Amino acid sequence: MSCPPWLNVLLDCPGNSGAFTYAQPPGLSVHPGDLVNVPLGPGQVGGIVLGSSEHLPPGLTPEQIRPINEVIQLRFFSSTYWQLLERTAAYYYTPLVQVLRTALPQASGTGQGPDKCSDLKTRSLPRNDFADKYTVRVAGHNGLGCV
Repeated sequence: MSCPPWLNVLLDCPGNSGAFTYAQPPGLSVHPGDLVNVPLGPGQVGGIVLGSSEHLPPGLTPEQIRPINEVIQLRFFSSTYWQLLERTAAYYYTPLVQVLRTALPQASGTGQGPDKCSDLKTRSLPRNDFADKYTVRVAGHNGLGCV
């Protein structure tokens, strides 16, 4: 059974209100909750995979979609915490992307990241910026069951 070819990725990009679509690279296994490195403009940013899809969003063609570069960390959230996030989204009739934004620490205003998505497009981030920042900060929350 093959993996769906399209991935929905929430980018580490303050001011971004939704997920971006990326291609599933051949031979690379990517799952919801994985931290990934993706191209954005001329640079690269970190993101978290929300899910996959068999179909592209309306108005996009396969030629417009770029593949993810690499998986930085598998299963950033434990499977039980990921299920909690999905259940929270369903219970409150809220998109999963909004629940994830609430679960992740904010970079804006902390001096730890750019304040605008356009700032990310003009520079290349080190490979582990996203994983290092969130692994340390999320793991500090008590009782969440984060990995």
